[in-house]
Amino acid sequence: MGEQRKRDGMTTFALIHGAGGCGWVWHLLEEELRCIGHETLAPDLPCEDDSCGFAEYAEAVVEAVDGSGTSGDVVVVGHSLGGCTAPLPAGLLGATQLGMLAAMVPEPGESRDAWWSNTGYPRAVAKQAARDGAIHKTEVSRGTPTR
Repeated sequence: MGEQRKRDGMTTFALIHGAGGCGWVWHLLEEELRCIGHETLAPDLPCEDDSCGFAEYAEAVVEAVDGSGTSGDVVVVGHSLGGCTAPLPAGLLGATQLGMLAAMVPEPGESRDAWWSNTGYPRAVAKQAARDGAIHKTEVSRGTPTR
């Protein structure tokens, strides 16, 4: 994994979507990056497969980069739940930078399910909903807001 790429000044951006997303969510950013000479990869992760976890998501990113024939530096960017995955392929690929965009950043060993309550997310959603006058319910199991 993480085969050696030659350094030619061009950067490859490996863009990792969040839960419930797909690589397409990055299409506008990909267009902008390509316009200024960079390459982009935004693989679909196997999120629909409940037997897959962060290691399998990371493998999908590494395979996409290694199989693309791109060269140059690699920057890995994780969005939302992709923030839990991003450090893994970044390390395997020897990425020069790791970016996080509104990303979940767990403590070492913290599960994605524990992250919700450990960060205080359910309380923050309820507090903001009360301020906004909105009616929100929070799922107890995941801490994700619903209306």
